[in-house]
Amino acid sequence: MSHTVLPETLIAQLIDNAATLGEHLHQDFASIGEKREQLRAQLLDEDMIFDVEAKYPPARQVFTIDGAHIAEVDRGSAYSISCAVRVGEKLEENDQASTLSILPHVACLTQLSAGLMMMHEIMLSVQVVEQFPNAICLIDGGRINSIIHINQFYSGIERDLPKQLGYWREQFEESPDREPGRTLAAFESRDWLTPYLLSPRIVGNLKLVTTTTLVENYMTHWVGRFDDKTFASLVLEASEALQPVSANIPDRPYHVSTAYPFYEEVNESAQWITIPGDKHQLHHLYYRPDAVHGVFKIEMNRTFLDNEPEVGSLLSWWLHDTMSPDLQEPYRFYVADRFAKSAVSVAKNALKEVARRDMELASWAWFFSQPYRTE
Repeated sequence: MSHTVLPETLIAQLIDNAATLGEHLHQDFASIGEKREQLRAQLLDEDMIFDVEAKYPPARQVFTIDGAHIAEVDRGSAYSISCAVRVGEKLEENDQASTLSILPHVACLTQLSAGLMMMHEIMLSVQVVEQFPNAICLIDGGRINSIIHINQFYSGIERDLPKQLGYWREQFEESPDREPGRTLAAFESRDWLTPYLLSPRIVGNLKLVTTTTLVENYMTHWVGRFDDKTFASLVLEASEALQPVSANIPDRPYHVSTAYPFYEEVNESAQWITIPGDKHQLHHLYYRPDAVHGVFKIEMNRTFLDNEPEVGSLLSWWLHDTMSPDLQEPYRFYVADRFAKSAVSVAKNALKEVARRDMELASWAWFFSQPYRTE
């Protein structure tokens, strides 16, 4: 009779599981590797693979937008730190936005925090295309993901604490510098989402890939184990790309909650990004700039995609900005990501330090900033 002796038996079990998974992965990679040449030949015959020639100079005015957030649950309360940064070619073109706010203990806390970050990213992106009409604004992720985040923010707080949105809106009127009322007021001051969803100058850099269109078409039995980016990484060589793949039409239309003041305009616009043939329809271009780096999934709408010089200049910029083998993304994305992540980390520690400085409130502040779990 075997006995469970924690934590030794648990660790041993997980090590065994890791070995088993590693063996399965090795078998899967070996299996798809054997099919590589066959798949490449088929794709070349179908003109699905094309060479990316450096006949256009790198795009000159490119902005990158990235954000970060932390949602913390302590004994006394919960809070969120979120921010977004804009990195341009020149120092004076950089910009930033942030929110540090006390939030209620609710199940949707993480969605609220991510939603506040996304609001900043959306507003900074729209400001780019409105202030610099010829610029390309690169966002971290895709526009479909953004509308999902905003919907989760509004639907989550409506479900978990229905009156809270009204309190936050009143909060801004009574105290304009109080968060999250200030951020919510800025985001609800106009319809930011529609131009964000439809602008051809906003281009996405998708890191987490969930689409399986290519896998379903060429490797059906691998669905559930590998996605389209894995497929593209298998078949593409340096300076090659796959013909753009259109975004899937969802079973249920993309939408935002009716709690968002401009939900009707946004819900109509959200349908256009998946309508076949529409100038706003989103497409995904899989591109491998060189042998050192992997494949990038780039999201652009039909209008931008049909402009060959623009696409060529963007891909030339992408190649130029990933010249360093140490970077797994364009350098400007790396800079924006470091700025945002470092900022929220510093702010988290600063909040605890500042909250404890007032000796009269020190004991309460200590309680407020203690986590639920022993660390």
